[in-house]
Parts: sequence; structure tokens; C-alpha cells
Amino acid sequence: WLTQFWSTRRRATESALMLHTGGYAEPCLSVPDAMKAFFPSMFRSRPTSAEEAKKALQNADAVCFDVDSTVIVQEGIDVLASFFGKYDEVAALTKTAMEGGVEFQDAMAQRLELVRPTAEGVRAFLERDALTLSPGVAQLVARLHELGKDVYLVSGGFTNMIEPLAEALHIPKANIFANTILFDECGRYKDFDRLAYTS
Repeated sequence: WLTQFWSTRRRATESALMLHTGGYAEPCLSVPDAMKAFFPSMFRSRPTSAEEAKKALQNADAVCFDVDSTVIVQEGIDVLASFFGKYDEVAALTKTAMEGGVEFQDAMAQRLELVRPTAEGVRAFLERDALTLSPGVAQLVARLHELGKDVYLVSGGFTNMIEPLAEALHIPKANIFANTILFDECGRYKDFDRLAYTS
């Protein structure tokens, strides 16, 4: 579903660019301007009201949530870094990445190289219940399920850390789109899945 959604958006953007450029290679509109022209409701200048948000949720077939600082109150990688004794360095990189100062894959690689998590360490971290659900999120997800909505978790965080949260929220693993930390046969940090849609 998510792949289809994004490919549809990409094709629509390409169509909008072709429409506005007459098919020439040099677009007259930038991609952001084409996106605004083609999807005006995504670029509102005013905030969405609570009533509009409720109506959107009631009419949706599926709802996607970010995880870090949304479903949970923390930034997952920062909490993981703290567990491994690397909080200050990683938090500084996270802040830079969120401000757009570093490409996402580069920031991910730099932070994981600093932390160098082990499979056993991640298990121990998760057993400590280190991640805290945001107030009201469990009730909101439960209500969405009652209404027959599909709920997805889409995150720049890690499946290794999100799966227990999804289980607690009764969200199927198939509805998680996130990054995966890769370990070698001895459980040492190897890399992250660079082919994941979210990376």
C-alpha cells in the first residue's frame, strides 16, 4: 500500500512537471512548486483545526503515524545512544539531521557508527522498557482499530525497536515501515538496511 501511495505521488509529480514544462527537460517550476500546484491541500498556509483532523480520521481508510516524538515521547536513537553511553554525540547529530543539515543516510550511518549497538545490547535495552508511549496514543490507536482503520507506523527509526511498540498497540509487523539495524553472525553492529524505503 505504502509503495503504491508513494509511486502514485511520484508519478503525479512527474506528470505535473511535464504539464508545466511542456515535456521539456528543463522544468519551469521547481519540484516543491509543482507539488504545491498538484497537491494544494498538502501545503495549507493555516493550521488544520481539530474538527478537520477528526473528519480526516473518520474518513480515512488508513492512518500512518511517525514513531519518534509522536507515538513515543522520545527520539529512539537518542535513547538507544544513552543506553550505550553515547547520548551527547548522537543527540547533536540527530539535531543537525532534523534541521536538514545532513543527508538522512549519512546521519544514520554516523550515529550508528558512534553507538555501534550489539544485538544483545538492543535486546537488553528493550527489556528495560526504555521507550515510553505518548499519552493517549494507545487509546487513539485502539479507537482507530475499532473503526476498522488500518494503522501503520512509518519511521526513520528501527524495526528492532518499533516491533515491541507495534505489538503493544496491536499493529501487525507488516504495517511497520522503518529501518533495520544489521548485525553480523556474532551479534556485532554491521550496518543498516540501506535499501529500506525509509532510509
